Amino acid sequence: MPLEELAHQPNGLVVRSLRNIGPMENNIFILSDATTGEAYVLDAGFEPEQVAEAAAGLTVKAILITHGHRDHHENVGTLKSLLKAPVGIGMDDAAQLSIDPDLLIVDQQVFSFGPHSFQAIHTPGHTPGSTCFA
Repeated sequence: MPLEELAHQPNGLVVRSLRNIGPMENNIFILSDATTGEAYVLDAGFEPEQVAEAAAGLTVKAILITHGHRDHHENVGTLKSLLKAPVGIGMDDAAQLSIDPDLLIVDQQVFSFGPHSFQAIHTPGHTPGSTCFA
């Protein structure tokens, strides 16, 4: 499936998605700044080569995982190598990650890229370390 552009704001915020990726048909998101090329990849569990291709030309600051279920991080080690980017997951789901995390995401943590930022919101329930980003 091709990379779908969901938003391209006048301020440079770009949101793209790879939809229905892998056997669980996951959606993978790439948030980026059009000017600086800084980006984050969210929930890239499958098809690491396809995800890396979709992020080509961007400077991926981190691969962030919303929760510990394997379909959200199954092949994140390969993607980490391809993108040369750290991997983060909510601290209460770190033991579920298929590799050792480079960063543990905590409630209210801010992630910046270009002039944009978003914040982690700890939302336990689906898993103990589930995290939403806003």
